[in-house]
Amino acid sequence: MSTKIKVVKKFFTDITSCKDFRVDTRDLCIISRDGRFGVAEKHKNSRLTVLIDCEYDYIDTFCSEKGFTNMVSVSLNGKHGLYAFKFTESSKSTKICCEKITPCEYDNIYFPFGNDVAVLEKRNNSVRYYNIVSRKLSPLYQGYNFDEMGEIYYFYTDKVQRCIDYNTDNVIYSCPAEETVSAEKIWREFYVLTHYDFDNLPIEQNTNDLLFYNRNLMTSYLIENVECLHITRYDYDKWGVNHIVTFLKEGQKHIIATADSQWDFDEIRKIAKEVEYT
Repeated sequence: MSTKIKVVKKFFTDITSCKDFRVDTRDLCIISRDGRFGVAEKHKNSRLTVLIDCEYDYIDTFCSEKGFTNMVSVSLNGKHGLYAFKFTESSKSTKICCEKITPCEYDNIYFPFGNDVAVLEKRNNSVRYYNIVSRKLSPLYQGYNFDEMGEIYYFYTDKVQRCIDYNTDNVIYSCPAEETVSAEKIWREFYVLTHYDFDNLPIEQNTNDLLFYNRNLMTSYLIENVECLHITRYDYDKWGVNHIVTFLKEGQKHIIATADSQWDFDEIRKIAKEVEYT
């Protein structure tokens, strides 16, 4: 005989409503029945709307008791799966639902930075990620790494290393897996690449590679082996910022600047190598 549903832990989600395209905070909770756990939305009149049925051994919200999260990990028989909250796809509705991203087949799920990107691991050295901003589940990789700021993450196969921009969830650069590349994000769509050898020492320390990524075309423009790189930032009002990038390329001086925080890709293409990454 089923017992009554109990509220175990309260937490919150803040997701964008399809009705008015604004961020809305909702009260959620972990619920329990017959020793199993689920998730429900708690309304002002204390009524519960079940979003995940009580069928799991454990649920991890990845946040403090009064914290916010937009994803939860569910556990069953020692394996973990992932759910993500979202509004129903209707301009007339404010209901939220829980989308099942993966079944319980992973050995570990965690959030390296914030709670927008979940990393899902298996013991056979396979790993993938889910980005709630793009709502994309990546292919399987064999390894990964993150930069300290969480702007770039790197996923590896036995042949290719891919640099992925956190904000766009797009591959901005790829190279053979035996190389080590670090992409420092300077400003939106602009990165400075540093190549390392097997001893983790920079290769060609006097030069840099510049990478400009066109989000609309999903195309990267690579300027290799620049010298005397200098980057200047100007904050011209509360919301705006411009950059001026100067460098030498084959002995010739170049200046690339933003206008209203946007890069002039027509100018960049004159000296850059265009590469499409997948």
